[in-house]
Amino acid sequence: MTRFRISLLTLLVAAIALSAGCGGGGATSSLKSGDVAVVGDRHITQDELDHQVTLKIQSAKAAKQTVPKQGTAAYKTQVIDPVVGRLVLEAQLENIATKLKITVTDADVQKSLDD
Repeated sequence: MTRFRISLLTLLVAAIALSAGCGGGGATSSLKSGDVAVVGDRHITQDELDHQVTLKIQSAKAAKQTVPKQGTAAYKTQVIDPVVGRLVLEAQLENIATKLKITVTDADVQKSLDD
């Protein structure tokens, strides 16, 4: 991990902690049809969740890991819950970055990867 990414991650984690300590603030939206979660004004849709679950399952199979059977408690705790948690965290980070007016372009990412 480069210094840039570590610094950005540290800044965003600190902002999350500060935001949580202050009660979060800001407007919130309610669930719409097809949403699985709402974080601020960002809606996480069932389609997004399904896509990420598919990627997680494909990744597990490629690594020759056993995936619990769909519909079981193990499937929920080992597949669904971690994916939803990651999507919510990403939405929180995006909200904080927007609030702090932090933007990262594709060129910034490429430069960081090249470094």
